[in-house]
Amino acid sequence: MGGRLSAFVHVADEDGTYHQFGPTDTVPEWAAAQITNPAAWAQAPAAVVVEEQDFPAGEPSDQWKVPELFAYAIANSVDLGDAKKKADIVAAIKAAEESPETVTADAIGGDTKEGEGDGDGTA
Repeated sequence: MGGRLSAFVHVADEDGTYHQFGPTDTVPEWAAAQITNPAAWAQAPAAVVVEEQDFPAGEPSDQWKVPELFAYAIANSVDLGDAKKKADIVAAIKAAEESPETVTADAIGGDTKEGEGDGDGTA
């Protein structure tokens, strides 16, 4: 599976018997599929996929529930770092959305247009 839990969890198998898994345990695929709270994973296994949008439409806010914020972060590839509290999660999402992926001329006060310059990254 390749995942690693951040906390101990209890998961019921198909017979209703509960099993406990922790950070040092290998989590079987049937159990990993039931551990849907992203906060339970220090490193989610590749097989855990968000299949549907589990968060409201619009911008994340402190009105959202923590699982909704985690689902938004996963769906939008936002690295939350060590954020676990709601305020920290919202701040990490907003910071990720505000940080520019590319610097534009407008952002640095210039008026360079695409295609100008000599190809060496300068205008």
